[in-house]
Amino acid sequence: MSKKIYIIIIALAVIAGGIIYNNLKMKNIKIEPIDKEFNLQLEFGIQYYTISGYKDYKSEDLASYIHNYLDQNKNEVKNAKMILFYEDSFFNNYKKNMRESARDNEFGGIEGHQDDLVIKVWYDTSGTKAEEHLIIYKDSKIVFDKINQ
Repeated sequence: MSKKIYIIIIALAVIAGGIIYNNLKMKNIKIEPIDKEFNLQLEFGIQYYTISGYKDYKSEDLASYIHNYLDQNKNEVKNAKMILFYEDSFFNNYKKNMRESARDNEFGGIEGHQDDLVIKVWYDTSGTKAEEHLIIYKDSKIVFDKINQ
């Protein structure tokens, strides 16, 4: 084979390796409902999840992962108006204040756990097109904010 074919094969192998590596890397992210029954009831239009294994990812990659997660789980999240993802922690009892916070807090955040909020997704249907707002927080500061229509 000629030198050009070897270079093309190596380039394709590097690209394929990168794609495989990124897909395997994203498998480390774990998302679980804080209370599956509460999320399914959608009493307040809010769903709560924990997330782990995301810290080494760029905000854009994490946003893409969350968007894909929501698309893949449409049946579970289809009527939610807001979806909040909190840092998974053995020491935090998110369930304790979840119901009251959903009822009383217009922003839906779980009282006492503002610093643990990682991602907030909400849907605005007031305009002509539904908009998905996705915000990623790091150290209680917004590091990514995107609107999808």
